[in-house]
Amino acid sequence: MVRFGCRPLLPNRLVYPEIIPAEFHSEVLYANHQDLVEKLVAGLGANAQDDDLRLRLSAAMAQFAWERRIGSYDDKLEDLAAVKNLKGC
Repeated sequence: MVRFGCRPLLPNRLVYPEIIPAEFHSEVLYANHQDLVEKLVAGLGANAQDDDLRLRLSAAMAQFAWERRIGSYDDKLEDLAAVKNLKGC
């Protein structure tokens, strides 16, 4: 949903630091419970900076949009099908 303008608030663990560009980490990733509460409270007051953040995040997440990814998925699936056919499966 970030791609469509939702502002995330995510834990600074799992794959989130890898997916979210580093320039946004301090604004959208939290390290612990206290950090979560502080960022949640700060995020409740929407302002022009928040709008800018959401627009920049949306643009950064465009790389994961289905219309940009489907071609590579199709290519990979075709490669897998070709390998399977070569093996006579």
